[in-house]
Amino acid sequence: MDPSEILNVRFHFGGQFIHIGPVLDYVGGDEALSLIERDKLSLFEVQGHLKDHLEFKESMKLYFHVPRKELADGLRFLFDDSGCASMSDYICVGDVADIYVEYHGEQDSESSSSASDYENEIVDVDMDDDEAEEPDMVITAEPDDN
Repeated sequence: MDPSEILNVRFHFGGQFIHIGPVLDYVGGDEALSLIERDKLSLFEVQGHLKDHLEFKESMKLYFHVPRKELADGLRFLFDDSGCASMSDYICVGDVADIYVEYHGEQDSESSSSASDYENEIVDVDMDDDEAEEPDMVITAEPDDN
């Protein structure tokens, strides 16, 4: 395949953005490289290649770093196909597009396989009615009318 038809993408994931004064940096995490055909480039395609390297979550945010700009003013949020096309326009043949993944471990959907099993781990304790204790007081969130 002709190298001009390929977009080299370096994913940065598992780290976090840190501000140190006016400087923004991405600290920690891993990197992985993918080769994406430029004519198939779309947000769905980028997400699919990211899935090759980690479990993708819908709440992950992807940012493209514009070459020759500082991270603080060179990040572009990738939220649609036109953003991906714009990213491709910035990257010359043989260069690499850097995509940063922002994810703070938010719970995605209830159908997610990585959802917490906390509710399933709760053990029911059977208590007879005479063993149940009444609370000493009840605290409510209603405002005091005094």
